[in-house]
Amino acid sequence: MTRTYNVNDSANWSCSVDGVAVPEAGDTLVFPANLADVDPGDTIDDNDESQWQYVVNNDLAAGTAFAGIQFTGDAGTGPSNDDGYKLEGNAIQLSGDVTVSYSAYPGPEINLDVEIVADVQLQV
Repeated sequence: MTRTYNVNDSANWSCSVDGVAVPEAGDTLVFPANLADVDPGDTIDDNDESQWQYVVNNDLAAGTAFAGIQFTGDAGTGPSNDDGYKLEGNAIQLSGDVTVSYSAYPGPEINLDVEIVADVQLQV
């Protein structure tokens, strides 16, 4: 199943917002365009580069296996509103491709441990 990440106050993967299901093992994770723009609580300082990426935290069980990760758009932060996601938190297993289907600087960062458990391609 494909799960599209939806903004929430804590930025944790375990939080369900507006009926969006929490990711489960075997899901493909999708991080959509302009996520930060839809959160009325966001305050982004355009002069602080550390805030240009939208940090999302994997607080699910370490080692949860996912079928793939897709970045379908920028996070909608930074001075040009086109900066990437930063994935942090617990380690994951990955059995499918990582796809980045947009161009932005900085692009997405995966700053969590990833165990590759099948043939995986990085598609940009």
